[in-house]
Amino acid sequence: MLSASTLAKKSSRKPTTTLEVAAKYTINNNLRELNQLLQSQDEKENKEKSSPKMDKIQKTFETLLRALETLAKLETRNKTYNLDIEKAYYNVITKMIDFGLQENALKTARLLHSRLLKCFGKCSIATNLRHQSTTSINETNISKLKYSSDLITFFGDLCVLPLEIETKNHEEILLVIAYQLCVLRALIEYKDGQLIKLIPACFEMTGNVFDWCQKLGKLRKDIAAKQYGILIRMLSRASSQLQSLSGNNCIEILRLRAFSLRAFVETEQFKLPLFFEQCLKVGTQFEKNLKINPKISFKALLCFYQDMNRIIQPYVDQSPKCHSNLLKSATIKLSIGHLAIESLISEEEDIKYFAYIRDAKESFSTLEAAFVNESLSQEEFIDLSNLLKKGELLRKSCKTVCEMMNIGKKQDSMNLGISNKKKNTKNLALLQTPQDKERLYKAIGALVWSGASFFGIICEKLFSQYKAQHQINPCLFPPDRLFLVTLDMFDLFLRTTFNISDPHSYAICTSFIERALVIARTNCLEEPLRWISNSYYYIGGILYRENQNQDAVEPIRKSCNFLYNYLYYAKPEGKMLQEEEIKLQLGKRFEVLGACHTALGEIENARNAFEQSLRSFPISEYDKFSSLMKEESVLVASQHLPIIPRLIDRHVKSSYIDSPDAVFTPTHEIMMITRGEGIKVAGLVEYQIRVLKSHGNKVDTYKVQMTLCEKLLEWYSVEDFPLRRARSSKNQKDREHTLVLLATAKELLKTEARSLRSLSFILSEIGEDSGLYKLKQFYLATAYSWSSIVSQECRQRFPEGFKIALTLWKGILIDIHPFGDGSIVTENHLEEAKKK
Repeated sequence: MLSASTLAKKSSRKPTTTLEVAAKYTINNNLRELNQLLQSQDEKENKEKSSPKMDKIQKTFETLLRALETLAKLETRNKTYNLDIEKAYYNVITKMIDFGLQENALKTARLLHSRLLKCFGKCSIATNLRHQSTTSINETNISKLKYSSDLITFFGDLCVLPLEIETKNHEEILLVIAYQLCVLRALIEYKDGQLIKLIPACFEMTGNVFDWCQKLGKLRKDIAAKQYGILIRMLSRASSQLQSLSGNNCIEILRLRAFSLRAFVETEQFKLPLFFEQCLKVGTQFEKNLKINPKISFKALLCFYQDMNRIIQPYVDQSPKCHSNLLKSATIKLSIGHLAIESLISEEEDIKYFAYIRDAKESFSTLEAAFVNESLSQEEFIDLSNLLKKGELLRKSCKTVCEMMNIGKKQDSMNLGISNKKKNTKNLALLQTPQDKERLYKAIGALVWSGASFFGIICEKLFSQYKAQHQINPCLFPPDRLFLVTLDMFDLFLRTTFNISDPHSYAICTSFIERALVIARTNCLEEPLRWISNSYYYIGGILYRENQNQDAVEPIRKSCNFLYNYLYYAKPEGKMLQEEEIKLQLGKRFEVLGACHTALGEIENARNAFEQSLRSFPISEYDKFSSLMKEESVLVASQHLPIIPRLIDRHVKSSYIDSPDAVFTPTHEIMMITRGEGIKVAGLVEYQIRVLKSHGNKVDTYKVQMTLCEKLLEWYSVEDFPLRRARSSKNQKDREHTLVLLATAKELLKTEARSLRSLSFILSEIGEDSGLYKLKQFYLATAYSWSSIVSQECRQRFPEGFKIALTLWKGILIDIHPFGDGSIVTENHLEEAKKK
């Protein structure tokens, strides 16, 4: 920076007139007086504009400006131009800013701007400037021009000087830079930072302080580096001050910090690791702002990373085998790829999505080739950690796009035992044609393939080293997350690669699954067993849905085996918290395996799979059904909770209906192995009887039904379960005993509750069947119906029974709309019938 030395010391010639001597004396004397006032006053006093001292200071500045104007006239008359007056103007402007007179400083800066153009022989440029007026830059004008192009143009012209002007040496260039930094300081300090938001736009104009510093660097690189240092401090102050202001200023802050990083590259303190660290810090902070305010465009951060990549790339080109530089460059490109995909999701136009995705993919490929049989230094592990963080963000973006393109396709299903996550219901509106979507899908697939391959190499070659480095430096990306991200990348690769019509894809996908298994076993990791199970099941599930049962059996069987081993032998952290979910998945997967064997006619394998499924389901599923059976009929309970009933249906069919000569193991005996008490599976036994009856026209199931009914009568005691006992007794072959049971049920059901007290008494009398009391009319009608039928079969006359039964059924069915030929049935009729 130029010093505030007096004009006399800077002058290169002797004064020619008394007036010139007096003017220079006035300037020097007033500058010294201002220096003394500045040193004797504190900052608060300097900026108090209504104090008597401030009035004196302003009069001093007016005197200075009049003296400079006199010198300027003498200079024009004598035609002797040097930079003494310009340097004096610079010192005056600096003092104005020191005293908090930024408005006056900007006004005076415009005079200096015109003089610099004139002194450097570019008067024609000065006459073409759009704003030559020295009108006061007051608060009213700023409020009118705020956020407009006029305000940017006004101050932009003030901040720049054409690079074409003729300069003789580095001192002249230094004067231009000093002037520009002075204007920058005034803009930062004006009205507590009201004009800071204009600075990024001013820096984008040709002839800004960056351009002049580059010009100075060609002559004196050491001096230019110092000017860059001053600029960095100013920009840092500006961004901090802007951050403290109200409003959404994150884009302007990002641009200011980007300019600061550009300046840092030209300083003597520049080091690539430090520069890269600051880049990531700035970018991460902006990404946090994006999450807080989704309306902010991704373009600003995208441009920031592009600028940073242009700075880093020459270092990569100079040392193509340097792992650290390769990792830094790849991290930036992955960030750009991630933002490009997020911009696509957010429907931002004018972004080269495919080019950025391709660059990210090529970065993975380059790293994969470079990291074969190599070890890394401590610095390189830090760079690798940064890349892994960006790789995780990129994977999430790719997954979102894949889900958006798969809307309407049956990928995951609860029937397959895969966790059912919410689908993204948004469409990729920017992709207008199927060709565009197919092109994007292929690009994402290629990117995921490269990413999965690279992450796999890191886990295969460097996982143990990385884990050791993490113990030294806990700030690194956690090793457990590294492997989970790798598995997630593999999973996304499977989903974008596996194609049922391409037999080749099956081999490729299974090779990645086996690769994950090798990594897990090599590093003694147990959590991947579950992922491996899910991956095999994903493939097998698609084949099963497409009725390719022969091909589906092997991956589904492997899925069941890996999940079974994970559940009962592995001991990863947090497994107990998910045990219920894992058992549910395992039960469903064995069920699908049994369905595949059934479709292939492999009855024995199907029966084994279904039995394993019954053993695998968590106890909670049985408890849910048992609890519902306390309040609902067998049919309603099986409709509300169909998982276990559906499995019973399949088991009965495979183990008895399809092979009547085989030894039939009742479902409840399989379930009691895990449940222990028969009463807890009694409801499922009732459903099993219902299934057997439905197949009675194919196979004689009467004996099996009777055996199961005898079990139910053992469990359903008269005291505790009278209604369920009566419900189960109608199938007994001992008709006399059946009549007695039904008579007991009828007497109990005929009791009317005339008060709250009598209802409480009735409910206490029917034990644990109190929840079924709401169905008493239905059970009473059923009891009378069966009593009449059984009496008829026993040759006992009971005509009143049929009359009572029909009367009761009429009361139950009276409000249900008739269904039959000629009747008009609406949706409301159906809904009402279901409720009743």
